[in-house]
Amino acid sequence: MAEPSKTIAGDNQSVIAARIISDLANPLILPPLVLWIIGDTLHLTYHEILVMLVLSIVFFSLMPGMVALVVSLHHPNGSLDFHDRETRIPFYGFSMLSVATGSIFIIGLFDIPIIRITTLIFVIALLSGFIINLSWKISIHATTLATAGCCLLLSGGMHAAENLSLITGSIMLSILLPLMIWARYRLKIHSIPELIGGSAMGFILTALVFVVWNLAG
Repeated sequence: MAEPSKTIAGDNQSVIAARIISDLANPLILPPLVLWIIGDTLHLTYHEILVMLVLSIVFFSLMPGMVALVVSLHHPNGSLDFHDRETRIPFYGFSMLSVATGSIFIIGLFDIPIIRITTLIFVIALLSGFIINLSWKISIHATTLATAGCCLLLSGGMHAAENLSLITGSIMLSILLPLMIWARYRLKIHSIPELIGGSAMGFILTALVFVVWNLAG
């Protein structure tokens, strides 16, 4: 039988590992990363990649992150994870406006289908998460990671000579997504149905947007 001290130490280590994995898969980090990888896959100029990165970081990461920090300061446990569904509503609402604004700039500046599609998918995913969150606490971590991995795989498939998108997308879906699901469950932030639901929404939304875009084109 394991000693109590060793059991507690093991539990603490698993929580730390889960925290690290959860932060690495943060929805505020993934969009700029995905757009950078796609820009590199397309061989955009350094100036074009820099403009896209600045816009995505400001509107997809910094502004929502600042709001998350402010909301957390008024939350009882001060957590950025927002365990309560109601606490997520103002954060998601502002994040949706910020991401939509940044997307308008990116879509307007870059007349490149895969960049426009990817940007649009992130907006639709956040909007869908906001609507669903009004009645059910779905995992946006899972949705964003599934969306990011799918977009990279599709981008790599459209440019078969480039491996970065394919490799990164494969790692996100086959390794990071299962680990993130475990991490969010281990941290007691989401239930398994909420995590599976978030992942499924990411896959479904990405597929639908690509299909509709291709049919419209």
